[in-house]
Order: sequence, then C-alpha cells, then structure tokens
Amino acid sequence: MSNLVPHGKHRPKKMAATSVQALLKPMAAAGPERPGPRGPATLARAGGPGRQALAVLAVVLMLVSWMGGEARAGDVGAADLAALRAELATMRTEMTEMRDRYEAKITRLEETVARLSMAGATGTGTVPIAVAAAGPDDEKARLRRAAAGALAQPAAVPVGDGTTGVASGPDARTVTFKAGELALQALNPEISLTGDVIAQGRSQDNVRENGRGTFRSLGVHAECYLDPQTRFKSSFPILENGTQLGEAYITRVGFSPDLNLTLGKFHQPFGTVARWHQHALDQVDFPLALRRLFGGPLNQIGVSFDWQLPAAAGSGRELTAQLTHANNGALFAQNSRGVPMLLLRYKQFRDLDASTYFEWGLSGLAGLNDRWTVGAAPTATVRDESCPTFALGLDFTRLWEPTDRMRYRNFQWRTEGYFLARDLVTAAGNRDSTRAWGAYTNFQWKLNRTLETGVRLDYYRPDEKAWAPAVTPTALYAGALHAAPGHDPFEFQISPYWTWYQSPWVRYRLEFDWRKGHHMEQEDRRITLQCIWAAGPHLHDRY
Repeated sequence: MSNLVPHGKHRPKKMAATSVQALLKPMAAAGPERPGPRGPATLARAGGPGRQALAVLAVVLMLVSWMGGEARAGDVGAADLAALRAELATMRTEMTEMRDRYEAKITRLEETVARLSMAGATGTGTVPIAVAAAGPDDEKARLRRAAAGALAQPAAVPVGDGTTGVASGPDARTVTFKAGELALQALNPEISLTGDVIAQGRSQDNVRENGRGTFRSLGVHAECYLDPQTRFKSSFPILENGTQLGEAYITRVGFSPDLNLTLGKFHQPFGTVARWHQHALDQVDFPLALRRLFGGPLNQIGVSFDWQLPAAAGSGRELTAQLTHANNGALFAQNSRGVPMLLLRYKQFRDLDASTYFEWGLSGLAGLNDRWTVGAAPTATVRDESCPTFALGLDFTRLWEPTDRMRYRNFQWRTEGYFLARDLVTAAGNRDSTRAWGAYTNFQWKLNRTLETGVRLDYYRPDEKAWAPAVTPTALYAGALHAAPGHDPFEFQISPYWTWYQSPWVRYRLEFDWRKGHHMEQEDRRITLQCIWAAGPHLHDRY
C-alpha cells in the first residue's frame, strides 16, 4: 500500500509531467531518422508524421491513465506503467517497419520513373536496359540497348573498365512489334451513297405525259486526305441512262498564306446554289433562271484559287478566281479553240448579332466563242469570228437562327440575280447579241426539328429575237434559253414546298410548281414527291 497517495495530498499535475517525460524518453533515445535520399517522396516524410502520431498517442494514453488514477484516488502502479511502455515500444517498432516498407516501394517507383524518362529522351520507345557505368549520353550504349530490345536478346554494353558486358536480370525487356498490314483499310477514302427519287404528276397543254417516276441519281461520293495538306473529293452520279463524272478534285490547303489551290473538275460558285449538288438543294431543282441561262450549274475542269482576305469592319471576306476549260454547252458550244473561261467571285459575310448571319456575293465570268455555222444544210458554211460572252451575278443570304433554339427554329431569306450578255453570229450570217436576265427569291422557315417549309419565286426574261427558234415544252425541266420570238417574252414560277426529316439520313419533300409566261411555254402545273436518302459519313453534303 506504499504506492497509495495520502488523503488530502494529491499529485496529479506532477504525475502527468513525470509520465510524459518517462514515455517520451525511449523515443528520444531512438535518435533521429536514418539518412536517406532527399527526393520529393523523402522530403514529404522528413517531417516525421509517424513520430508525431506516436507522441500524440502517448499523451492520450497518459491522460487516460491519469484520469483513471484520479477516479480511483490513487497513482499508476509500476507494473502498469511498464506494460504501457512495452506496448508503445511494440507499436513504434511496427510503425518503423511500415515506414521502411513504404520507403522501399517509393525508391523502386522512382527508379522506374527514371528509366521511363530516359527511354523517352533516347527515343527508343522501350525501357532502357540497366548497365553498370554507361551514361544516358553514350550513343553506342543507347544503340545497343535499342537493338537488344528489338531482338529480345541480352545486349552487350560498355562497362566502366572499357570492356563490354551483357545486360540481364529484371531490367532486360522484351519488345513486341506488331505489323500494320491488316490496318491498311484506314487509308481507304470515306465513301457515301446518296439516292434521289421523285414521283411527279404534271398538267400542261400539248404534253401527253401526265406522270412519271424518276430515279434522278444514285450518287457515289468519296473523300479523304491524301496527306496533311491535300484533300481529295469526288462525286459520281449514276443515272438511269448511264454514269458520268460529277466532280473529282484535290485541294491543296495552305498553298500559300491564306490561299488554297484546287485542281480537277468541280461545280463553279457562280452565286450560292450553283455550287451545290442537286440532291442537297432546298427545293426539287435549281432556280429557273440558272437553268435557262447555263442549262444548270457550271461544272467544268480547271484550277481554282481561293483567298481568305483580311477581315474588314468585322466582316469575313473571300475571293475566288477560277480558270476552267469552257465546255458548257449553253454558253460555249462554239468555242472550237478551247479558250478557257475565267470566273471571279467575291464574298463577304458577318454576324449581325448572336442569332443573325448575313452574306452577300458578286460573281462574274468571261469566255469566248469563235466558230459559227451559217446557213442551212446542205449549203451551210463555217464562219470563224470571235464573240465574247459575259455574265454577272449578285446574291444575298440572311439567316436568323436563335442560339438557344437553333435546332427548332430559324428563318432564311436568299435572293440571287443573273445577267447574261452573249455575242453571236446568226444562221443568216449576221452578228448579233443576246441580253437575258433572271432572278429568284426564297423564304424558308424551320417549324420544328424535323419539319421545314418555304416558297421560292422565280422570274426569267430572255431576249426578244425574231430569229430565235420557237419555244417547245420541256420533257422534265426547263433547259437553256437565251432568246425567244414574240414580243416581250418572260416567265415566272411559284414553288411552295414542305420538307420532313425522318432522320438525318432520310428526308421527304412535297413541292408544287406553277409556271406561266408570255411567249414562252404553256402554263405548267406540277406536283412532286421526292425522297432523298444518304448512307455514309457525309450525309447530304451540299458540295
């Protein structure tokens, strides 16, 4: 009972101090941590979180023991204190062993990172083979290591005394190479197919055919990058009566600063829609004036230069210059010498606000015809005389598309006008000229995500010429016509339409066309149901 505290004489504070000193004495006797590498992981451990935790644990246990002594109104016995010290020593030993294991793991990880870094620096793509005294700058050693990795054999590497040794052990790696012959399909071009089918009912005087179904084209489209600077595109429309080359060209991107170069056969951008494919139009066919002047879109072989001009007043600007072989039958049927045609187009566009886009463009072309047939068979003669051909075009596009509802609502207004001046030699041998012009305006609304509606108004006025042949009804669509007999010839067309997108790949269109004129064709009324589908990555690309 000698260890009991006499009544009325308490020693709790002294006991606490004595216990803390006694508990921390073995920790101090253990000395500082053993030295080791001072890497980032080691520095993170240098603060001794294990010792701090042990000290806190010791203090907590001491306080618990002291509070228990207070409750018993007695002191801690020597046997209990010895047991507590033994338990703390065991815990400290376990923590030390745990720290050593983690240090060993971190050291191995640091060595692995160092080897991987060296592999990246040497460019071998493999883990370097460890050698005794070969530095990372030793070129011969790096080559031997790379060869050994490629052959999956031990490498002969230089060592410190000037001799060579064989690397082996866990650092000798086996490299597996895979052949890429089976992945050559990645070099194939992207191929898409488009189908354009129409069913049409028609009512026109002096035309017997009242209905027809036409598979207008099965388009085969291919596209790929030949190299990082050159892109290839092609289009082959397969028609019911044969196959023809639609487009096939390459574009050299960045031919010079802000300049792209295109070579091949392509649709020429005389206006906006003339560049598009027929299946990608917003209506069933091209505008009436474009068909009357050019017979359809200009599609010729040549070279195109496309400049991205510096912005002006917040507007983007583009200039296109094209030199092509003039083989359009409506404009250059008498070009026997093959004089090329020059086309220029300037386009400017800008965002008026967050939801409104505006674009306008000016187009022009010039060419030459030189050989004419004078008279009628069998007394017809050939006359050589150069006659120029010029055409001008002006187009505007305004698109309103609210940014928060762009998939469900928009409104687009597009207008284009064309003018043609063509000198020629008539069958009577007289030199003359024709002046024809036309225009269209198109309004289109997106009603929801899958339904669009619109109306296009067309107007065309050919030149009034007494020598012009009589106008006959067209079989399907109006063709080229620059002059007409009779006084004040003209025609107009109204075309309302509805387009339903079943999916991004399939869409249907219902269109009604009413065409009427003066000294032109008889009044023509048509209703057309069109189905357009696409298979492949390009869907309904316009060009």
